[in-house]
Amino acid sequence: MRVAEVRVVRAGFADVLGAMREWLDRNDRPLAHFETEANDVGLITIKVRFDSDDLAELFRQAFGGTFGVDRRTAARQENPRRSRDQASR
Repeated sequence: MRVAEVRVVRAGFADVLGAMREWLDRNDRPLAHFETEANDVGLITIKVRFDSDDLAELFRQAFGGTFGVDRRTAARQENPRRSRDQASR
């Protein structure tokens, strides 16, 4: 899975969300996961995790975003033993 991240100023947040929804609807693209994260200087990071790397790339290009890290994948990479232990259960 790939995470596309788009940073926006707080004042433009609603407009960008609306544009993202339109893009997803227009391209008949379901998203796998969506979350936001605000910082103290008025920027909001919108993180969208897709099942397809190609779809994430198209979305990233459309909104001038970057690629982030899927926290679930990062956690497995940071602690591979835990993942193996859980898999053996």
